[in-house]
Amino acid sequence: AAVPSKGSPVATNAKALPKAPAQVPAAGTTNSTSFSFGKTATAPTLFGKPLAGAAKAEKESAAKPSAQEEAKAEGGAKNPHRERLIQFYEKHNPSKLGSVDKTLANFKGREDLLFKKLEDKYCPAPTLAPGILPPEGTGPSCYLSISLGGRPLGKVVVKLYADKTPFAAENFRSLCTGERGRGKSGKPLHFKGCAFHRIVPNFVIQGGDFTKGDGTGGESVYSPGGREGANMWGKFKDEKPFLGHTRSGLLSMANNGPDGNGSQFFFTLRASPFLDGRHVVFGEVTDGMHVLTEIVKGAELDKAGKPSGETRVVIEDCGEVGKEEEKAKVSKEEGKDEVGKAEGKDGGKGGREKMATESSGKSTVENKVETLVDTKEKDWALPHMPIPGLKPSPFEASLATTKTTTPFATEMNKAGTAPPSMLMPGMKPSPFETAWAATKT
Repeated sequence: AAVPSKGSPVATNAKALPKAPAQVPAAGTTNSTSFSFGKTATAPTLFGKPLAGAAKAEKESAAKPSAQEEAKAEGGAKNPHRERLIQFYEKHNPSKLGSVDKTLANFKGREDLLFKKLEDKYCPAPTLAPGILPPEGTGPSCYLSISLGGRPLGKVVVKLYADKTPFAAENFRSLCTGERGRGKSGKPLHFKGCAFHRIVPNFVIQGGDFTKGDGTGGESVYSPGGREGANMWGKFKDEKPFLGHTRSGLLSMANNGPDGNGSQFFFTLRASPFLDGRHVVFGEVTDGMHVLTEIVKGAELDKAGKPSGETRVVIEDCGEVGKEEEKAKVSKEEGKDEVGKAEGKDGGKGGREKMATESSGKSTVENKVETLVDTKEKDWALPHMPIPGLKPSPFEASLATTKTTTPFATEMNKAGTAPPSMLMPGMKPSPFETAWAATKT
């Protein structure tokens, strides 16, 4: 999977720009480190004689950096936001360089919002082609904790456009959490430990190949036959209408052609309208753009844009924002429940479940799911009924519109209970389905 290089800084057919001619000193002058407009700079004189100490003072003044250069040297290395803002103002509005510290103080903790506002002001989005929509969406959000050469850089938080691109968003979310187990390659369907294999400064940062690591591998979480339109290799279809690559910090699918989406993705580093209609934009960076800047700045790249071993860029951890606290809470409650069962505080329920499990050789969840499957048709799957605070997944939502018209579904609706989706070929129950089967069926 790859991102087209048309219009990118690494296009192979790009011609080298001619070098600017060296400046030639005017006749009768000598070379100087500053522009003298045909005259050699000289020290002040009085009655034709140099002032005492003037030459020395002039030399010291020339060697001393300006206040702007001192400030840049002092704060740039320590604060990536400051360095990035200085570079932005140098390019777009040098008159604002004196207000860098004040601006950062006003946006402390909201630096990504600051740069988004600056881009909106100084870098207006290009006009979208007919049929291409502006990139925006409602969530959920995921995070990637990234390192460079083993040194932690920080966390990149992305908001997914699940309302506009549900297939790509759910695929990315599942690969961040690792909840789908192992794929056809035998490797975990998980971005954790995956390296970014292609970096093109001022264009893209590409990753997601967790099977081969060189841009030729990766796989989605989808199986053939589903509504995602996955083929026999698990590549799923493009979602239309396409959204535009209008700015930096957008998250888009890398592919190997139309409807060829797997697990590889890329972050944009600038507006790239020539990618519109060819790649699915499915999210945006909401926090951590400075991490992407540090990646481009610190990675040593070969001709293909791959970081060297010493500056390898790796996703050390990843997940869904807000779910880590939830998992910790569930784990804690499960621990209390086990203690209660051991002390006989569950009214004998734990003992009965244990006896049933031991007699069948299967877990309580497996027994309940099998019982439920035996009581209904096996060629359709009832989705979860609405539960306060929870929304159905895209898969469940599609089933709700087509598969809940049987008498069994009607009875389950009346009872107010919600069995899990039945197992289908090539699919595993989600953690929520497994937990629901253990408690509500």
